[in-house]
Amino acid sequence: MTKFIILFIITFVSVYYFDTQYRLDQLKKLQLQEQKLRQTVAEQQVFELIKLKKQLKLLESTLTNRLDHLLSNDYVASIQKISKIIQASDVKRQLFQPLYSKETLEHSLYMKLPIRLRVIGNYHQFAKLVSRIAVMDHIVTQQDVHIRPNKDDKYPLILEITLYIYRSVDLDKKVNRYDQTNL
Repeated sequence: MTKFIILFIITFVSVYYFDTQYRLDQLKKLQLQEQKLRQTVAEQQVFELIKLKKQLKLLESTLTNRLDHLLSNDYVASIQKISKIIQASDVKRQLFQPLYSKETLEHSLYMKLPIRLRVIGNYHQFAKLVSRIAVMDHIVTQQDVHIRPNKDDKYPLILEITLYIYRSVDLDKKVNRYDQTNL
């Protein structure tokens, strides 16, 4: 019986020493490796966070810049500028029609007003007109561009285009309108 107990103790000690001790050493190594990996991941996350914060600042400055290019109150100043650009581009104006009834609210940040424009001239005059409108201080987009021949020799082409002038929506007015509708 004592031999059996001694044999059991020797077996238990050898199993512990050869198997369990080895596994405990492996566990410690893996725990150290896990700590290193966690630290590496944390450092990478910090790096990514810094990178994302820089991108956010860039996006905020771009948005601020774009919002600054929206008209703040009305369209009159831009309409007058477009009219002066048309005169300076040496084209003959046939139609200049702001469509106030088709003004639309976009994305709750801005509204856009379409202006239908028809002018007569040549390609160089059209290029001058379109490029001058494109570099205006405020956001003006040009859509639905159609150029067709004209029977008049002095002005060989007709340009039909829809311009969109963008202006910001006054947030205080929006809040007041919302409050009034929810009373």
